[in-house]
Amino acid sequence: LCPSEPDFVQQWNLSLRAAMLNAEVKNALEQFGRLENTPASVSKMACAILSRVNRSLGKVTALDIVDAAKSMDRNPFVSSLTGVTPLELLLCVAMYRMHRARQRPSFTFDALAQELNEMGSKEQLTHAKDCGRSVLVRAFENLLTLGIATAHKSGSGVRGAALKEYKNIVFVVADEELREAIRRHPNAIPGLADYMEHESLRAAHTV
Repeated sequence: LCPSEPDFVQQWNLSLRAAMLNAEVKNALEQFGRLENTPASVSKMACAILSRVNRSLGKVTALDIVDAAKSMDRNPFVSSLTGVTPLELLLCVAMYRMHRARQRPSFTFDALAQELNEMGSKEQLTHAKDCGRSVLVRAFENLLTLGIATAHKSGSGVRGAALKEYKNIVFVVADEELREAIRRHPNAIPGLADYMEHESLRAAHTV
């Protein structure tokens, strides 16, 4: 990769600096950094960029960096969440709030449904409280299938799926992964990410 020209290093550094000033490069690296920000991930990114360098050109381009960032932007949770329904995304935010705002390491399905109903009191989220219990259960079970959450089932009752109960629910998605999924979701409710940091919940009474 390194030719014998005496000014190669200088030209290489100049081209790299120019590429890093590109707006698309900045956006791609910021997006990557929100989800992956460790020495190992930076090393992998550097290798991915170098593998794309055109030997005949002999320098890093903005396209090399953007293409490398896109190739590594495959977080499984973010990918799964961008394909869920708006209701399932609302459930994810409700689970996040149970952990962070309510400070509950785990919780029951009843507590989760109550949290979702409280979110439905906000004007933008009124439809959050309009779903029947069986609909909520099916949405939650899809999140379990995707590995977005874990839970223990305590019973199914006499009416089958409509009365299934879950306890010890844990939301396993990181904060930034959920924010990124909301940002990318094609049908996310406007302002939904704001409800992850709703100030009034910080001092709210624990359910």
